[in-house]
Amino acid sequence: MYLYDVIPENLFSVLASKNKALYVEALFVLLDAFKQHLKIPKDELISMIISKSEDRIINADFSDEELLESEHTLSGKAHFLVRKLKNTGWIIIETENDFKEYVTVPSYSYRIIQLLSDISNATESENFTFVYSTYSSFKIADETHDIREMITALNDGAERTEKLVESLKSVYHSITYYNQLLIDTLNVNNVLHSHYDRYQEEIVSRIMRPLKIKDSVPKYKIPIQQILKKWLVEDETIEALVEYLKANNDSDYEECRNEILRKIYFIIETYDSLEKDFISVIDRKNRRYTQATTQKNRLFDKFGSNCKGKSYLPAEKPFFRTFRGNL
Repeated sequence: MYLYDVIPENLFSVLASKNKALYVEALFVLLDAFKQHLKIPKDELISMIISKSEDRIINADFSDEELLESEHTLSGKAHFLVRKLKNTGWIIIETENDFKEYVTVPSYSYRIIQLLSDISNATESENFTFVYSTYSSFKIADETHDIREMITALNDGAERTEKLVESLKSVYHSITYYNQLLIDTLNVNNVLHSHYDRYQEEIVSRIMRPLKIKDSVPKYKIPIQQILKKWLVEDETIEALVEYLKANNDSDYEECRNEILRKIYFIIETYDSLEKDFISVIDRKNRRYTQATTQKNRLFDKFGSNCKGKSYLPAEKPFFRTFRGNL
């Protein structure tokens, strides 16, 4: 399906405008209103926007915007923001039987705003517990030997394993991103903020530390594989799983059997490769990034704010070559 068959073509125009930060803040207020109310009165949304963004609205430059004559006051500008969100497709405004206007949030808007909020607040995202959740569900299913629980654990385990791999790939690319920020940064305070605030919270605290402690692959890898290998050699277990799956969808026996075996082998084989192909590679990249951050701070101490790039990075030293981006 073509994307703009689903969303309005100018939906993202507000996010590329001069006042994009103000529009994003208004969208986050809209998200709060959505979560607080079943029905969102337009007047209440405008009051929430003013309460949250009064200073930003007052200081915003609306010279490029087509404000109505009545929209030059604080309240008028807040009305304009809501009108702009309506015109670009973020919201729908309807008048109901009580003659009041209410704001409706289309599903695509909610999902996009929630995604933007999750990106802005990475530390508030769901904890990184794919491994432990997989182990826990398999352990319970194996102990109860309830076929429905076993099918659910297998489906969830395969999905969590896919998400685990995707998250590890995302971490790898995020470290590369932070390394590039490090290379491009000329201000020591920006280096410290990027590393000790954003990087430590988004990468280390939320993902890498759990991988070493409560969501440890080495700790739960063997128990997960042992349970699945046990199921594999129990013909009656596989048969029961196949029959249950077959009874609950339109697939034939062979399709159900292949689906179950595919998921079992996928989880076992993925956990076999996680440490070598992903975690150890990420660990090395993280160490090099941390070393590079320390080194650049030392360069700032020694040479001040003119130490970008190659000027003070002797090529013959491998550590400095790492700092220059060869991570």
